[in-house]
Amino acid sequence: MFCSSCGQKLPEGAKFCFNCGAQAGVFDFAQEGASIPTTKIVPARCTSCGASLNVDPNQKSAICPYCRSEYIVEQAIKEFNINVNGNLIANGATININGKNVDNLLDRANQFAKNGDFPKAIEYFNEVLDIDANSKEATLGIQKIQNALNSYVYFKEDTKNGLLELKKGRLIFTNAVGPTLYELSRIFELGIVSRSLFSNEKSLQFTYDGIPKKKVVIDTSMANKWFVVIEDAKMGKYPEMVNLGMFFDNCS
Repeated sequence: MFCSSCGQKLPEGAKFCFNCGAQAGVFDFAQEGASIPTTKIVPARCTSCGASLNVDPNQKSAICPYCRSEYIVEQAIKEFNINVNGNLIANGATININGKNVDNLLDRANQFAKNGDFPKAIEYFNEVLDIDANSKEATLGIQKIQNALNSYVYFKEDTKNGLLELKKGRLIFTNAVGPTLYELSRIFELGIVSRSLFSNEKSLQFTYDGIPKKKVVIDTSMANKWFVVIEDAKMGKYPEMVNLGMFFDNCS
């Protein structure tokens, strides 16, 4: 037996539909050879007793199977969104019941990000996710910040043999052959060596515990500075970051 209102299958002898609350008057689709209607069912909450319901959004009204009260379907769906999700849709904008407008929070988050204040931007993006865990805009915003931080160059030098850059957790040396990446956690025995007995020029030297393990020597005019910067970075201390907003705009 199936409900003639929403198509829900019912037990024999049922007087009310347990899905939409419609009264007796069921229709046996199997006996008549008719097809069972396919209806999109959405969660709702009874406006009288607060019971959880599954309703057909195309219906105008129905009867709650728990308290027998008639309710407006559209209002019951709104009641569910407010009480369970904490959200209310008004004029096309998602507003939290605490009065927070998701669109406004996203605007503020993006503005902080473009101004280079990443911690504040992440704070606002997370506020959006607290209201709407499926927000693509907030998820993308946090991802762009992470990409910006990952690609940021903290210190660099255009040496005679190639470009030496310090990024988050890694040292990159790019020459005519291409880029070579050295993870900071695998750099050991960092030191400064003279290029020759008769020269005051210095080179940066370290052992890289990669595959294969090797000695690396990079000629640089700022060997002393690089030594300090790399040692600090290995302990999580990096030079101050500037112009972060530009990196956020360029990341995807």
